[in-house]
Amino acid sequence: MARRLAPACLVFVHACTRGPEDGAREAPTAIVGGQIAAPGEWPTAVSSGRCDGTLVHPRLVTTAAHCLARGTPASFSLGEARDHAVRTVAVDRCMGHPDHERIQGADVAFCLLREAVDDVPIAPVLSVCEAAEHLVPGATAILVGFGAAGEDEPGGGLKRWVVVPVHGTQAEAREVLVGSRERGACTGDSGGPAYLELPDGTWRAFGVSSRMAPSTDMDPADPCAGKAIYTSIPAHLTWIEESSGIDLTPFEERCPRAARRP
Repeated sequence: MARRLAPACLVFVHACTRGPEDGAREAPTAIVGGQIAAPGEWPTAVSSGRCDGTLVHPRLVTTAAHCLARGTPASFSLGEARDHAVRTVAVDRCMGHPDHERIQGADVAFCLLREAVDDVPIAPVLSVCEAAEHLVPGATAILVGFGAAGEDEPGGGLKRWVVVPVHGTQAEAREVLVGSRERGACTGDSGGPAYLELPDGTWRAFGVSSRMAPSTDMDPADPCAGKAIYTSIPAHLTWIEESSGIDLTPFEERCPRAARRP
């Protein structure tokens, strides 16, 4: 069995001087192989304390279903450090995918917040149509998390980001394989986001950090050195929207609803 990962500037929008676009174009220097996020970078990457999540709507955070094994988180924190939140938002309720223990590729959950976070620029979720066109082998993604920089490295609890390659999908496109031995996710990044930049310069959230991928070239001494598996948000859009009652794809002209239903 593949190993599971163990379980922002949020200042007001006008004060955030560095957004996703700035971060993605910088060369990473030190998540694994990445760098610590500066104030204002990746503000929709949030933490519950034991897992991470993505603010994909003012009232909805996506995370991993296995993160709910020990119960519903009380809140999510926004900011650049897990223990020094700029803001904490209480959780109303969470729901894990009902099939996450039965089928591969259903390690996804969502949490509804008690109050809307209206002062953070949201990166919308990637639609099914956009995923089919842009989430392909050779694409470049951004992983963000509050986990360690390596199996034996300190620094867990700080928001980090890293540029990684996309290798493709598996489990009937319910999972996305990303990263490499040098760059990827690590312990503490579970539930956290993967982002994709579209050709028009806009950003989409497409993945939920699930687990490390089994590999013959994985270093047994450092299980963080290898590819990571992210649950595809586009593959579960219908379930998330119907279960939460929240429309995450208001840009329907990009992908008609009929085109993204089985």
